[in-house]
Amino acid sequence: MRVRGRGLRVLKRFLLLSAIVVLSACVGPQKLPAAPEGGEPPKVGGIAGVLAGIRNLIPKKEKPPAAVPARLLGSIRQVNEEGRFVLLDAITPSALQADDQLVTLADKTQTSELKLTSLRSGSFFIADITSGKPGVGDRVFKK
Repeated sequence: MRVRGRGLRVLKRFLLLSAIVVLSACVGPQKLPAAPEGGEPPKVGGIAGVLAGIRNLIPKKEKPPAAVPARLLGSIRQVNEEGRFVLLDAITPSALQADDQLVTLADKTQTSELKLTSLRSGSFFIADITSGKPGVGDRVFKK
């Protein structure tokens, strides 16, 4: 059987790859010496060295920071548009401190930004409206 043209090229590539696989299998697994503290890893020869070098050429992807879900702090009970403040009913009053920057959401849309004042009574807080138009029932989150 004669092989010509493209078939010959494919056969040559197959034989070359087969030889590389067989030769690399003959070498067997090698135990690499440990890298010194703060130094470069030791040099490895042969096919293993080539493969290790290729692996170092591919940039490593950095993991993105873990997302922290927004925590619901409470809801708006009253809005005083003339005085530009709201009455906030907090779920966890201990999570809020004076001067905290807050945002309000209604139907997944930001409606306003608030700044918490030091005025409070139990779980109720007063917050100044810094921007937007909050509504009664809007959910409150930290900015």
